[in-house]
Amino acid sequence: MSEQADGQNPPRVEFQVHFQTGHRGRRHLRRGANSNNPKLLNEDLPRLTRLLALAHRWNRLIEEGTVADRTEIARTMELSRARITQIMDLLYLAPEIQEYILFFPGRSKLRMVPERAVRSITCLPIWKEQCKAWKGTIGDD
Repeated sequence: MSEQADGQNPPRVEFQVHFQTGHRGRRHLRRGANSNNPKLLNEDLPRLTRLLALAHRWNRLIEEGTVADRTEIARTMELSRARITQIMDLLYLAPEIQEYILFFPGRSKLRMVPERAVRSITCLPIWKEQCKAWKGTIGDD
């Protein structure tokens, strides 16, 4: 390990990870050495929460110029351009809905919301209409 100019070693954090193929060929990043009972990172987060966070990450990569466009993301992630668009369209949700999805992921109602229903909400151009449809989807009155 090389030393810095002041003679100190830089701080390092190390941990083992491995990838495992799951249901329908999905790749999962897991902590620890490859074992029969590894822990899945973010396994307690609903799928919708993970997808919205991913959409924000991809959007940031495009804005920073790290990737050129959605097509490059699709090529890199080995997904179709249509699937990338479906995920990125979650950014069109009203801020209140995005806040609910990202900051209250432990709510059991969120786990029961199908992604397809949320994608239909993104098509509504007015945020008040989106919020009304969202409340109907999660069952809040």
